Amino acid sequence: MRTHGPDSGAQIIFHFRPGSQGAVGRVMVRVDVPSTYTSQAIRFVEDLQRTHGLADLAAEATEDDSLHRVPCDSEEWLADPVSAPSEELYQEIFDRIAAAPAP
Repeated sequence: MRTHGPDSGAQIIFHFRPGSQGAVGRVMVRVDVPSTYTSQAIRFVEDLQRTHGLADLAAEATEDDSLHRVPCDSEEWLADPVSAPSEELYQEIFDRIAAAPAP
């Protein structure tokens, strides 16, 4: 969990990784929490960690330092090939992020 948003709320980040079935990749889900619910979210995360033995990852561990794209031939792609309009949109967003990264 980390501080996030204009109202100093929080963000809970869940990482789902495949079990021992030989699958590769992961799914990351980010849940934004308004500041009015931050204390309840903290208790929720603490309960999950205690009950299920989940690791407490620091905010730094949830963000990748480098901007990169997963190669199209990677097994991590959920859908391939990507449509031309989607590819254009992705490239525009990627260029904007690269030009002006978030603070």
